[in-house]
Amino acid sequence: MKAKVVRLAKYPKENPVGYAVGFEITVAKTTFYKDTVINFEDVVDGTEQGLVGAAWEIIKPDIELRREELEAASPIIGTTWYDENPEPEVIEEDQPIEETLPVED
Repeated sequence: MKAKVVRLAKYPKENPVGYAVGFEITVAKTTFYKDTVINFEDVVDGTEQGLVGAAWEIIKPDIELRREELEAASPIIGTTWYDENPEPEVIEEDQPIEETLPVED
């Protein structure tokens, strides 16, 4: 699992009541976003590191639950499917074959 801090700002923009801290989480080839707001009165350590740590502790249970769900999914989930044996195109005898070469004037 990889957690990347992608948001740290006073929230809301007008008349803020706290700090919004958001994370981009990557687990099993899937990326999702999770954030929370830490109210100003709940701030213990006002450093950026302290705010991010406090936010992580708040949302960690939700992230762990999502992580378990994603890791339990089949490895084929999220992959691109390519049909290696496509059905050949059948051309009827009376159907004209299109010219693919450019026509010179």
